[in-house]
Amino acid sequence: MEGTMPPEAPVMGGMPAKPEKTSALAIVALVLSVIGVCCLIPAVVGMALGFVELNRIKSGDSSAKGQTVAKMAVIVGIVAIALNILSTIYLIYSGGFNFEFSTQS
Repeated sequence: MEGTMPPEAPVMGGMPAKPEKTSALAIVALVLSVIGVCCLIPAVVGMALGFVELNRIKSGDSSAKGQTVAKMAVIVGIVAIALNILSTIYLIYSGGFNFEFSTQS
């Protein structure tokens, strides 16, 4: 018959193989890295989780499908940390932070 797909090859036990899912840790790392553009701590945590997931993928403990997401989490985390540091330096030198306190009553 023309236009029909061949059946999936059965795996041990006669059930078709389930498709690999993207790792939840990689997704959480990316979300935290994106949130980290606004504040520093989620960026650091997201970048660290991205590195953890990359190491888990490298050792075979996690699905390789999440590798791209974990790499994006690390890259976005690094960019977010750099933006946070640069914006803090800018605010300090431009007078955006006023550290002078008046004690006069």
